[in-house]
Amino acid sequence: MAVPLAAGTGVLAVAMPQAQPADAGDALAAGRLLDAAPIGLAVLDTELRFRFVNRAMARLNGRSVERHLGRSVLAVLDLPDPEAYARVLRRVVDEGETVDNLRAAAIGPDGDPYAVVGTLFPLREADGTVAGVGGYVHELSDSAGELLDAAQGRRRLELLDRVLGAVTFRRQAGSFSSEDVLLAREIAARTATAIDNALLYRRERLAALALQRHLLPARLPSATWFQPAYRYRPAEDDTLAGGDWYDALLLPGGRVGLGIGDVMGHGVGAAAAMGRYRSSVHALLAVGLPSGQLLTRLDGLFTGDAGELAATCACAVYDAGTGYCRLALAGHPPPLLIRPDGSADVLSPEPGPPLGMGLLHVYPDIKLPVPPGSLLVFYTDGMIEDRSAVLDLDQGIAILGRAVRDPGAPLDEVCDALMAARPAGSADDAALLVARLGRV
Repeated sequence: MAVPLAAGTGVLAVAMPQAQPADAGDALAAGRLLDAAPIGLAVLDTELRFRFVNRAMARLNGRSVERHLGRSVLAVLDLPDPEAYARVLRRVVDEGETVDNLRAAAIGPDGDPYAVVGTLFPLREADGTVAGVGGYVHELSDSAGELLDAAQGRRRLELLDRVLGAVTFRRQAGSFSSEDVLLAREIAARTATAIDNALLYRRERLAALALQRHLLPARLPSATWFQPAYRYRPAEDDTLAGGDWYDALLLPGGRVGLGIGDVMGHGVGAAAAMGRYRSSVHALLAVGLPSGQLLTRLDGLFTGDAGELAATCACAVYDAGTGYCRLALAGHPPPLLIRPDGSADVLSPEPGPPLGMGLLHVYPDIKLPVPPGSLLVFYTDGMIEDRSAVLDLDQGIAILGRAVRDPGAPLDEVCDALMAARPAGSADDAALLVARLGRV
């Protein structure tokens, strides 16, 4: 029987029973049978190129017979996981394996998904050598979207090529049908995907926490007139790695620069952005920019381009010679000034918007006196936010201001008292920077 092939015309031989005489009409009948069969039929060579498809197969794939012949399966079909499908086909060619009840999904030329189930089997020469792949399939009209999702989810499992666990199915009576086996495989695949997602999430969280710890300063500088202390606490549920940071830098002329910030977001991206913000603040403090100009310049560096994360920031420069501090805020909670007598003020310069939003804002700063021996307390919103909505931000700030009973106590004790005042319902990570300031 003449069959259209990629390189001209080929011949398909059909074996007939001895009792049935063969004549010229038999080849024509076989050709009509193959072409009009309601299931999709295809023949591939050992390079996985289509050598024959019938009308049902062409209709399933949404492409003409001519667009199949001579072309690779991966070039014709839009598969969610082409590498995995190619590996299955190679098993048939290289190992002579027959694959029964194979379910596959693809995306048609119109963008709609479709799903099929069928069998792949080796086509052999007379000496047993595998000469190609034969296949027959039929459509799973009700399972296209679900199977496509499953195929996309299985891609990760195929690429990992490792065992994530084992599952056992039992039933009271009777054996499992082929449909039961397919369902069991699907359950196992989806469970493995969920396990793998959890493992990937855990690895990302640990990587983000490690990156954040590495990017935060291991210690801060000090002087006779400047003693710092700091704390960082991850989220209470230990699943979120945030972008909170703090820093301090001694400057010429008996001055010190202080900064604290909070990148909006969590994960590795937030931790990396935190490192960029902190290093930029450190560099701009080193060149001697006043607080307001520093935030203005910093906002110009982070212009809100795709992939950049916005951040809040508080920046201060204290002059121990004059006893004055210049302070500026970019969407950040206001710091506290706790005097030696225990009284506390909330320092509230005109707040600007968060950094990195592309607004190119000009940030003002304020100049305020700091009595010798006072504490300057910087913190992130994780210190005052109550996700249970029992407290608002102002109440959280007020509680924080009353937490220090003895401003002259060792700074570690001061930090412990402030951390203890953190709302129990706070789910975010939190950073705290306390500086005891004197005069020279």
